[in-house]
Amino acid sequence: RRALAGVAVGAPLPVCSCGVLPIYRSLVRQGVGATAALALLIAAPEIGIDSLLLSVNMLGGATTAARMGCALVLALTVAWVVGALAERTPANVGHVHEHAESPKGTFATLRHALLETWGHLSPWILAGLVLTVLAEPWISTEWARSMPTWVQVVVLCLAGLPTYICAAAATPFAALLLAKGFSSGAVIAFLLTGPATNFTTFAALRRMHSTRVAVAFATCAFVVTCVLGFAVDAFLPQAPLPVLFAGEHTHNALAWFAAAVLAALTLWVLFRQGPRAYLAQLWSLDPEAGHSHGDATADDHQHGHERSHAHD
Repeated sequence: RRALAGVAVGAPLPVCSCGVLPIYRSLVRQGVGATAALALLIAAPEIGIDSLLLSVNMLGGATTAARMGCALVLALTVAWVVGALAERTPANVGHVHEHAESPKGTFATLRHALLETWGHLSPWILAGLVLTVLAEPWISTEWARSMPTWVQVVVLCLAGLPTYICAAAATPFAALLLAKGFSSGAVIAFLLTGPATNFTTFAALRRMHSTRVAVAFATCAFVVTCVLGFAVDAFLPQAPLPVLFAGEHTHNALAWFAAAVLAALTLWVLFRQGPRAYLAQLWSLDPEAGHSHGDATADDHQHGHERSHAHD
């Protein structure tokens, strides 16, 4: 039930891999059980509405349904298995930071949805598109088809395991892998391990819980993902070719309008943040790097007072 609750809360959130770690820390600090928090940690970047909408257009309906179903199973299984291990020992959450209350109201909500969320996701999506264009000439169709499907699943699962990539950014590259001849199960394995397991998540779990919990998280995610990849290949051996690589295709007026809106939002975010801060999200691997030195000083000062009162 706790794992299902974490998935239910995390699934609708348009949060990528780098943005979900601070949420995970905050939940654990507030006393939420590790099982529910771990389910949200995986479900939020894997089953987000942004990933769903991108997948439908780039991967097709059948592959998208398989991706979402496998992500649900992965989140529930890892949370159930690893959460029980993590809850046996208290988490090392550190000092709780008090943040200013966010502005409320319809305008503030729309501003956050249109500007803040897109400002966080758009650099990853653009990076994924650029990576796909650059990698396309170097991936051989013959090389992919020469490997058995089970080998493809293991190889792409291992490739995604340490990769620090957003689920939205991985979607265009996944469409390219499908077009190059990789099986649906192998592509889904890459889409699952990429956003869910990476060095940053491993380091965060190791600091907050223990090395044992971090290793169990990565191992469980790898095993479950491989099994899911094998299952997808058994039931969906040949997925339809992604529409982006199927030859000539046209766009309707709604698609052009949506593209214009996203282009305008991107320009506005670039104007507000500046190109350097906008692109810095791609290599800022520490989710708490944005905390200022003043916060750390305030924490040290507060701890000093606590030690002084304890001594008295």
